Amino acid sequence: MCGIFGYVGNEPCLTLLGDGLGKLEYRGYDSTGIMVYDQEIQVAKTKGRVSDLLPITDQLSTQATIGLGHTRWASHGKATVTNAHPHYTDHAAIVHNGIIENHNRLRNEFDESKVNFKSETDTEVVLHVVEQALTKFDEPLEAFASVMSQLEGLYAIAIFLQATPDRLYLCRKGASLVIGEGAGGYLFSSDPVSLAGYCQDFIFLGDQQIAELSFGTMNLYDYQLQRLEKNPRRHKLQLSAENIDKGGYQHF
Repeated sequence: MCGIFGYVGNEPCLTLLGDGLGKLEYRGYDSTGIMVYDQEIQVAKTKGRVSDLLPITDQLSTQATIGLGHTRWASHGKATVTNAHPHYTDHAAIVHNGIIENHNRLRNEFDESKVNFKSETDTEVVLHVVEQALTKFDEPLEAFASVMSQLEGLYAIAIFLQATPDRLYLCRKGASLVIGEGAGGYLFSSDPVSLAGYCQDFIFLGDQQIAELSFGTMNLYDYQLQRLEKNPRRHKLQLSAENIDKGGYQHF
């Protein structure tokens, strides 16, 4: 089980991402990482826990207002920095919770002389499939949706595409993903408890739905890119930030 946390808005988000990951650490902590975008994709990741990650995030922009974070519990590939999320290229970055069951078939469709897979993960395969789709569709949203409809398994995915540097794309099938509004933008997470202190309420992204988030705007679609309700049901966040720490214990 892994944890996803992300933000897009008008406030610097590096500290927020670190705080959100700390609240998700119970979901897995063999490796962790953060990506932010400020003129370029910047990533810090490490084997170990969030406390091991935070000291090395000083290499990342403190002015970035869009980013992704991840805590990993290894399924495909050992607990290494290379296998840690986010996976990224010069043009895209991705985090993922769950298992892509057809990742081997998708991987085998690539010419290995043209695509350099750096990790053992199913997640990196999705990243390269999306990048390939970007060459075939006029709109990044269309490329993302086309790939998500190909995936088999249970998953939650969040991706940043440099082609649309002001937004993030999310989807889920089976795995949880929630979205809240606060801290000058939109936050999203694998668990609503990590939104405590930032949001008053949240929505559950529906199964096989896509969210397109940018500052001040949230659009929801199905996998055929049919627009969904503009005002989805909101759930009140009952927890405060003080309710969800370890209470003095070493582990959750």
